[in-house]
Amino acid sequence: MAAGDTNQDSRIRIMHGGPFYELVSVLGLRKPGWRAFVFGSFCWTVPVLILLTTQGGYAAGLFLHDWGAWARFLIAPILLTLTEKPISFALDECAAILFRIPLVASQSMPDARQALSNARDRTAAWRAEMGCLLLAAAAFNATVFHLRTFRTVAAWDRGAPAPSAAKISAILSLLLWSGVVTCGRLLAYF
Repeated sequence: MAAGDTNQDSRIRIMHGGPFYELVSVLGLRKPGWRAFVFGSFCWTVPVLILLTTQGGYAAGLFLHDWGAWARFLIAPILLTLTEKPISFALDECAAILFRIPLVASQSMPDARQALSNARDRTAAWRAEMGCLLLAAAAFNATVFHLRTFRTVAAWDRGAPAPSAAKISAILSLLLWSGVVTCGRLLAYF
């Protein structure tokens, strides 16, 4: 750490660090304009592709004509990505205010600095990112189930056991959702 970074070291950095930040860096998406374009494209094309594959062109056409969908799936992700830096700066400044004003008694300042250090270490919380990845995997599992296995549900024999693909999807779903809940519950403790 450089000598000029000592002031930054005593602050909580809300929006950088952790595996997602590293993934964004590896993918070359650290520039806000390019990241906004990629995230906006991703947030727009995924729902359209899901609608096309599950409900056909009519449902996708309805989606494309819905202004609320435009706001939620195209405009909001782009605007949030482009305003990430000012939001991060504002959050960091608000957190720093708590340590600039004398809310903490001088004899408690070492404990407060230790708490700040612990909070800074938690900003790179792998549990939250792992929960998001498990949630994405659960959504992918549900999509695959509905696109492949569920289409044959009418042919299933009520007296016979369920097909192995349905069993695997069910077990995988239970494991993934258990992981999402576990990661969410662990956020408060580590």
